[in-house]
Amino acid sequence: MALLCASTSVIFSSSSSERPSFASLKRTIPSNQSSFLGFFPVVALSKPSSARTTTLSFSKRDFRVCCQDLSLVPENQRWMFEESEADGPDIWNNTWYPKAKDHINTEKTWYIVDAADKILGRLASTIAVHIRGKNLPTYTPSVDMGAFVIVVNAEKVAVSGKKRTQKLYRRHSGRPGGMKVETFNQLQQRIPERIIEHAVRGMLPKGRLGRALFNHLKVYKGADHPHEAQKPIELPIRDKRGPSCYWFSEGTSMGNSVPDWEYLPELCLLTVLEKIDEPISRVQFGAVSKYWHSLFNTFLDIKRRSSTTLVPMLMIPSKKSATKRKLYSLQSKSKIAEIEFPKPYTWRYCGSCYGWLATVDESFNITLSNPFKNLSIHLPQFDSMAYDSGHYT
Repeated sequence: MALLCASTSVIFSSSSSERPSFASLKRTIPSNQSSFLGFFPVVALSKPSSARTTTLSFSKRDFRVCCQDLSLVPENQRWMFEESEADGPDIWNNTWYPKAKDHINTEKTWYIVDAADKILGRLASTIAVHIRGKNLPTYTPSVDMGAFVIVVNAEKVAVSGKKRTQKLYRRHSGRPGGMKVETFNQLQQRIPERIIEHAVRGMLPKGRLGRALFNHLKVYKGADHPHEAQKPIELPIRDKRGPSCYWFSEGTSMGNSVPDWEYLPELCLLTVLEKIDEPISRVQFGAVSKYWHSLFNTFLDIKRRSSTTLVPMLMIPSKKSATKRKLYSLQSKSKIAEIEFPKPYTWRYCGSCYGWLATVDESFNITLSNPFKNLSIHLPQFDSMAYDSGHYT
């Protein structure tokens, strides 16, 4: 005898024979019989030919069959839900967890990064975040939810400080005496891709998932890569060093060199002077080097006596003097004053409140450098200042 009623959302029959249809069962039920779970309680005897039916008494309660998706019910059990409506979401399980269809590799995003002049640590951390998918609201630590990242120009990645000569990379062949040690410069010349790969691998989880995530990183030397079909998106890398040069107006890029010296006075000086309000902020010796700080008091007296704008200024020695320096204004191109400077005569500087220095050699080749931004800009010769019998005029 099979009992065709239950208290769960899916009703099973103990008989292995073919399930009767709901319509055939309903024909054997009296019209005044109440339903239970959406079905009329009926007990079928072991003899199918018998016409007797026995009804079960249940309390009149508001029951109904709960089914979220009829497509999930097997074909041979859907007859149970023919006259029941599907309910809403399961309120008892509201935790979302990604399924296989949520992290298919063919549907992942591809990014591309130009490593030229990018700080290694900042570059690696940004790549690791996007490879793991931590920038996505669907991030799950135990699932590969991240994107693919392409890195080009790996040989041009930058490091701060003295890491080019002090940062060491060690590897061991597994044999006695097989320890190999290389500096950053040596490894960059030999295998530049390994530097970025080593940095990113250290920021990924250790284990099977980390090894799978590491395959999402594609590092190449040069600007070419074989992933054009994936249509990668440019991935911005935040640089705390700021823009490469504050002097130039928007839309003008100085780059690594300036085609002519005449671009510097007009664009550089006007931009700097517009941002300077107080005379005391025109030259900050302490922000440039300790040698500038020693001239601070002397320079204040010079500014009080001089009516010429002093920013930026060019220091040139007089008759190869060990201490004396003449100050020339790059705007008026005239001598302003002569001060004592505790530095050898071969050192000549130009300073501004942005921390830039200009070094002038004996042939008047000028180099702009910024210790805070680790940048160097080479300029052509400054022909307006001529050398005359040991004096600069």
